[in-house]
Amino acid sequence: MLSVDLQKRATTHAGNALLSFAASFNSGCCTAITGESGSGKTTLLRMIAGLLPPDQGRIEEDGRFWYDSERRIDLSPGKRSIGYVSQEESLFTHMTVEENVAYGCRDREFLRFLLQITGIGAFRRSRPAHLSGGQRQRVALCRALSHKPRFLLLDEPFSALDRNSRLSLQNQVVRLRRLLGFSILLVSHDEQEVNRLADAEYRIGSRCPYGSPFLGRVPGGV
Repeated sequence: MLSVDLQKRATTHAGNALLSFAASFNSGCCTAITGESGSGKTTLLRMIAGLLPPDQGRIEEDGRFWYDSERRIDLSPGKRSIGYVSQEESLFTHMTVEENVAYGCRDREFLRFLLQITGIGAFRRSRPAHLSGGQRQRVALCRALSHKPRFLLLDEPFSALDRNSRLSLQNQVVRLRRLLGFSILLVSHDEQEVNRLADAEYRIGSRCPYGSPFLGRVPGGV
């Protein structure tokens, strides 16, 4: 289980705000994080990943702290058991598909498994510029899973794809989750995607019966 209790002052489309989020995510589940644009969904995911420092709070996975402001614990992204895929795949353009995935993978047999199961093994010697958008996102997904994380963070990775590519990649994520047993935190604006992939949903910016996060306005500067 991943328990999160974080606060971060930020500037949103609505002005200065305090992002305050507290929730627990069950292992093996896909939890969608939804809300209006600018409400702090990506900020939250980046804090969990260790890419953005919170102002205070804690992140704990099964008794191990990734972040704790009181104890002054702040593990680097590489020491948190996470894989991260965003809308922009951010691949190394000078590397081949295989080299991109191998960058985070020490298990060559597992690397070959990822390339095969996602259907991009035939392109292993190609560079990202010669791939379609859906193929590049498959490479990004493989790279995020290459070090066998317990949590996969997905920040709208399918939103720029056409419908067929989007559905195909969603199917791949579902299949890989069943095979590998990782948990997912999914940021999405797509209601159909949330209904298809998620076991639970937390909405930033509103109160829900099961205890959602809340984005509160604060006066003054950030």
